[in-house]
Amino acid sequence: MAPAFLRLLLPLLCLVLSALPSPKAKAASFDCAKAGSAVERMICRDSGLSSLDEEMAAAFRAAGGGGVPELRAGQREWLAERNRCRTESCLRTAYEQRVATLSAIPEAREASPAPAAPAAPAGVAGDGKYCNFGPGESSDMLLVRRAAGGGLNFVLSSWTSRGSNFSVEGLARPAASPGALSPDASWRFESGMRSRDPVEHCAVTIRRTAEGAYAVATEEGARCESMAGQGAVLYGTLVFPPNSRQGNAPATMGPETSMRIGCDRPARRVPSRR
Repeated sequence: MAPAFLRLLLPLLCLVLSALPSPKAKAASFDCAKAGSAVERMICRDSGLSSLDEEMAAAFRAAGGGGVPELRAGQREWLAERNRCRTESCLRTAYEQRVATLSAIPEAREASPAPAAPAAPAGVAGDGKYCNFGPGESSDMLLVRRAAGGGLNFVLSSWTSRGSNFSVEGLARPAASPGALSPDASWRFESGMRSRDPVEHCAVTIRRTAEGAYAVATEEGARCESMAGQGAVLYGTLVFPPNSRQGNAPATMGPETSMRIGCDRPARRVPSRR
C-alpha cells in the first residue's frame, strides 16, 4: 500500500518543484545580490525573465546604448513603465516589446566628429555641461548653473553600458564658501530624508576642488535609490575636470533635462587599412 502511494506522490511532488522559481536565476544586466525592488527580485527568480533582461541589455548596447539621447530617454521611459508591473506576465510582455523595438534600430551608426568643446575659463570650473566617458557606451553628465543666494542648480545623469541609469536633479544649497568661483566651495542637495523608506533618502554633495574640478558624491544611507534604474546607484565620487566641459548648461533645468540633453562622445578612431 505504501509503495503504491509513494509512486503516485512522487510525480506530483516533482511537478510542484519544477514550477517553483529557480533560486539560481540571475539577470545579466544587474547584480541580483543587490536587487532592491520587487520587480528586480521577480526578474532574478525567473530564468525566462532573466534571459529576456540579458537580451534587452544586449539589444540596447547594439542600438547605441547611452550614447544616443533619444534612445536614452526612451530607455528611461520604458524602465518607468516596466517598474509598474506586478506580475511575471506583465514583465514578460514589457521585455518582449522592448527587445523588438531595440532590435529594429540599425546596429551600426557612422561616427561623426564631435563639435569642439567651448574652452572653460583657465583654472575655473564654472557653469556648463561636463561629460566623462567610460568603457563601451557608459557616460556621466553634470549640468551646473549658479543660482541666487549662492546655490547651484544641477542635473547629474550617469549611464552604464548595460542601459542602467542614475539621475538626480535639484537646487543644491551652499555648504561652505558660498562663492561659486572660490576654491573648495561646496553645496548639498537633500530629498526625501524624512521618509520612513530609506530608498527615498537622497543626499548629494558637490564640491569644487582647488584644481577647478567638480566632485560629486552621494552618502551612505542616502544613495537616491528611488531615482535609479536597474540598480544603477552612485557609489564613490565622480570627478569632472575643467577640460570635460562640453558647452553651456540650459537656462532652466528640471526632471526632463537629462532626457533632452546628452554628452557628445568623441569620434572613435578607425585604424587605416593599407
